[in-house]
Amino acid sequence: MKKNLIFILLLMLWCLGSLFAQSPMGGVIPYNPQNTELLDTAEYRFDYELKFMANQKKKISLDNWHCLLIGKKYIKYANQHNYDDTAEIIKQYKARRIRHQEGRGLGGTEVYHSLENGRLSITTQLFGIGTFAYDEEQPKLSWTINPNESKELLGYKCQKATCHFRGRDYIAWFTPDLPLPYGPYKFGALSGLILELYDKDDIYHFYYRGIKQGKFPIYRYKAKSQSTSRKKYLRLLKRMHQDMGAIFVAKGVNIVGNNEKPLVGGSIPPFPYNAIELE
Repeated sequence: MKKNLIFILLLMLWCLGSLFAQSPMGGVIPYNPQNTELLDTAEYRFDYELKFMANQKKKISLDNWHCLLIGKKYIKYANQHNYDDTAEIIKQYKARRIRHQEGRGLGGTEVYHSLENGRLSITTQLFGIGTFAYDEEQPKLSWTINPNESKELLGYKCQKATCHFRGRDYIAWFTPDLPLPYGPYKFGALSGLILELYDKDDIYHFYYRGIKQGKFPIYRYKAKSQSTSRKKYLRLLKRMHQDMGAIFVAKGVNIVGNNEKPLVGGSIPPFPYNAIELE
């Protein structure tokens, strides 16, 4: 069944101007905290800020705030908003007035790492299209450590390491003072927690912002999702940046302005393609 998303003029301007001026990822609906599966519990939460360059030519950037939860069976990397604003999100669901959250950068992405089988499960929300999920083996990262370069971050002495990962060259600063071989997104496999990570073009720049101790449940949300593969997801993501109008048409989503003319293929200009994984 085709879905009609009828926006008044101001809403169209917000979507196509404010959001689409930078990326077609747009705003996404937060997951429902009332519909979850408990996977594990973490005793520590590590917070990260991601500065994402959505448009390198125009120097348009935005921030995501994430948290890394490390349990005994699972590790989860996800949007902080889903944890810090749980009560407010539940209130919005009950009132059926749910506010969107940032979906650009990695705002709509959750990474689950099973320590029992070494596999990753990734779910990503895409504006106006839906939620997609895929699994993969934990990527093998080939780091080169430079023992002669070090710096201090938030009181921790860090070492420098570099690697190439799926189309981008990265620099990581990790600390053996926190002997956890993990980091933001899918990164890890060093002899300490990664406190800073960025690619050489500075499109994605992760900053460690602090640690919290307590009992942090690691939930998997029971949201409807379309099962896919990483390669298929990346192809869809690239097509979104090339022709968002055609993607909407293919998905049976009609976006109509107040002039009642629907968007069609080619009606939305292309956007800079800055996916974190390029291959």
